Amino acid sequence: MNRANTSPEEDKELAWLIARYESQKSDKQNFYLDAEQILEIAEWYELHDKPDEAYEVLVYGLNRFPDHAEILISLAYSYIDKGQLKEAKRIAEFIDDELSIETKMLRVEILLMENKPSEAEILLDTLSDEEDGDLCVTIAELFIRTNHFSQALLWLQKAVVLAPDDENLIETVAEYCNNIGKNEEAIYYFNLLINKQPYSADYWVGLAKILFSQEQYDKAIEACDFALISDVNSGDAHLFKAHSLYQLENYEESIKEYKEVLLLGNFLAEYVYSYIGGCYSEIQEWEQACIYYKKALQGTNELDEPKKMDVYANLATCFYRMGRYDEAHDLCKTMETLYPNYLDTYLLDGRMYNEEEEKEKAGKCWDKILSKKTDDIYVLTQVGEYCLDTGKI
Repeated sequence: MNRANTSPEEDKELAWLIARYESQKSDKQNFYLDAEQILEIAEWYELHDKPDEAYEVLVYGLNRFPDHAEILISLAYSYIDKGQLKEAKRIAEFIDDELSIETKMLRVEILLMENKPSEAEILLDTLSDEEDGDLCVTIAELFIRTNHFSQALLWLQKAVVLAPDDENLIETVAEYCNNIGKNEEAIYYFNLLINKQPYSADYWVGLAKILFSQEQYDKAIEACDFALISDVNSGDAHLFKAHSLYQLENYEESIKEYKEVLLLGNFLAEYVYSYIGGCYSEIQEWEQACIYYKKALQGTNELDEPKKMDVYANLATCFYRMGRYDEAHDLCKTMETLYPNYLDTYLLDGRMYNEEEEKEKAGKCWDKILSKKTDDIYVLTQVGEYCLDTGKI
């Protein structure tokens, strides 16, 4: 019986065994553990993020039982985890149990780590009589860990054939397809799921996300609407419907959907505020845009740095559009301190000074850009046009 998946508190026998092993080891006493106990202790150490202790007890086990296949396999995996592929391969050669699935899977992983997928596939062909959905998924995971993504997909697809009613598996395959850019395949698998559960909001949202990534915004909205029929409180459905409406330049409706997301409270409000600010900017309602950009910056949850930089820039632009140059300049100075390599800050600051006939201050902004030695064509073009306008050739 494998007890390594429970904690010592839940399994007194395993706790006692580990305590005895550690005590006798620290006292340098001779002690005896059978092979099953060694494997249980090693697995417990691995599960509790103690790989060195797991390795040590496996080495002890190998000295006691040099031909024990399970100990050899576990020790080989320990070497793989340490990045010592050569040692793992050496240990694997001592395993006599050539026909076991565990031995074959170990050798497949070693071949894949050696970038020998063709040889690995030949060995996997010998498992054809043993194949089931779970084994195919395990094999796919090996291919994924070793960056052989196309082969992983083939094994995941084979798993679906063997377990066609396993919705969790199909969803996993759909999401994997999406992650590796196989969008048509992802759509196919989400449609399989929808055929099985036509009122599942999650499946419709999954489909909507892929359609959105393909820029099929009308279809994404349609999928979101079906999701909302099933679950009116689906935050993901409202969010991706809002994103899609934004891309279609239907900003007023997009704002409504983003506000639904805020009401549901399923997402960090600061990001949603920034999206709403973007919508108001697009329709040139600068005051409203400012309100939401400020909320995004002043919220409890801090935005990630790229998003925060984007919001600062948008807020400064709103101030500029409203003719509130002093506030815009102040914000530009803040941005120069926080993000000294963000060149749009200097462009905006220089443009405002130029419009205010502050040519010397504008020139300093352009000089700061040139000091960055940028190769950004847009930025350099803007600076060049300024120089032409002012005769500073």
